[in-house]
Amino acid sequence: MGRKGQSSVELVIILSVVLLILAFIYIASHQQITESQSQMRVSQARLTVSRLAAAAREVYSEGPGAVRIVTVIIPEANIASRTGVFNESMINIGLYLAPGSSDVNERVDFRIAEGANFPKTPGTYDVNVRVYEGYVMIGDPSYTVLPGGLAFQMLSTDSETQVLNVTNHGNSSMTINLSYTWSNANTSMNLNGSSTMSFVLAGGASTLVNANFATTNASLGTYTGTVNAFGSDFQNQTVSIVLQVVGSQPPIPTGVSYILIDTFSDSGYTNATSNFDPTETVDIHGTNFALSSLVSITIRNSTGSIVHTGSNTSDGSGNVTYYWNPGVVNAGTYNATMNDSTKLNSTTFGITGCP
Repeated sequence: MGRKGQSSVELVIILSVVLLILAFIYIASHQQITESQSQMRVSQARLTVSRLAAAAREVYSEGPGAVRIVTVIIPEANIASRTGVFNESMINIGLYLAPGSSDVNERVDFRIAEGANFPKTPGTYDVNVRVYEGYVMIGDPSYTVLPGGLAFQMLSTDSETQVLNVTNHGNSSMTINLSYTWSNANTSMNLNGSSTMSFVLAGGASTLVNANFATTNASLGTYTGTVNAFGSDFQNQTVSIVLQVVGSQPPIPTGVSYILIDTFSDSGYTNATSNFDPTETVDIHGTNFALSSLVSITIRNSTGSIVHTGSNTSDGSGNVTYYWNPGVVNAGTYNATMNDSTKLNSTTFGITGCP
């Protein structure tokens, strides 16, 4: 009986020792797995902030308009409230790591802004990194003002309205402030009738703004300015404005004479075109002018300035042909006028860049 009791005690001791060893192995393994997971998450976070910072430096050095698409991983156990752009200079990812938390970050020496879709939950993402005037956006803009540029023509005395679409791409409300830079003689501009605007846009909402322009005896030429937007998220955007004041075309009599630009750019009449590059000869043909009369030819650019003059004598049927080589003129729309002092007609054609 005593021997059986002793065996039982020994068995209990052996089982206790085995359980203690298994518990020690489990705790050590669990600790090792936890440490490995933590190291992997820190490595993923460090790679993400490094890639984003490197892309930001690249586009910043290239100038406005440059963009990179960066594939990044937001690791498990990240802290959303501590993940993003902070102090306009630091990219940070917060992590829960036993027994507490930690931050992985990298700084740049220029202004950066957090976009509306900066990833804050675990997963793999493609992130746009784009440089604007004076700062780099990581993620898509939280708001946009479109189109990004206005280019249009007006007469010397005229009025015109261009429409801007302002959209909040975020989930929360945002205050948008608009102003403009415009200082051109005999022209004026306003935004919905005012020089400045300030309004609140709910998340996902859009609004339209009228950019109104007027000219009064303005000189022919090109006028420039900007619309400036500044959001409560500290992001700014600029819309460029290019206004070209042009002169009205001379009156074209009907049933008097006819002028056209040859619609083929080669002597074999096989390459149809309405545009010519500076290396091609523009063939200008006119009909029904006074017989055997001197016909003057004037070519103007889109601002109304004369770029070429010439003349030729019409034949016995009133037909006249004139050849012009554009040479070094700028690309754009040109107007050709033929005039025999009693009859006048004109047409337009385009000069493109060299092929």
